[in-house]
Amino acid sequence: MNRNWKIRMSIFFTFIAVILFFISAAYILCGCLSVPSGSCPYTVEGEMFLGPAAAYETAGFDFSLCNCSEKRIVNFTVVTAVFDADGEPPFAGSDYIECSFDCILEPYGTADFSVNLDCYIEETPEEPYQTDYIYVSRIEYEDGTFWKDPFGRAAM
Repeated sequence: MNRNWKIRMSIFFTFIAVILFFISAAYILCGCLSVPSGSCPYTVEGEMFLGPAAAYETAGFDFSLCNCSEKRIVNFTVVTAVFDADGEPPFAGSDYIECSFDCILEPYGTADFSVNLDCYIEETPEEPYQTDYIYVSRIEYEDGTFWKDPFGRAAM
């Protein structure tokens, strides 16, 4: 009876491993298919700043977005990972900041934007925060269509 139990458990764990493998493969495949290669409709560059500016008093994230598509952008959501000088998340909760902007950005046009981080800051840091990964997770076009990349795969 002990030997039968070992065989059953071995079959059970093998079955679970196979199921997990197929679920992981399907997730990766679906993620790769959701953003076609070479289809990133934007470029984005940004910097973290410490100190007063027009859009914030203590700290903020300034970036430029270039619309690389033939459609007019009316709304987009930018995401960035923020870290302190030690590489640790400086805010309570997530180290990702997500912010949406209503704007008109013409095809192949570029515009500058600012994200105010004052509401996240409990104390003023001695050194500016760092950004690690900047991407646009969602773009809404004037014609009502959307482009989505919730994990930033197209920006990689």
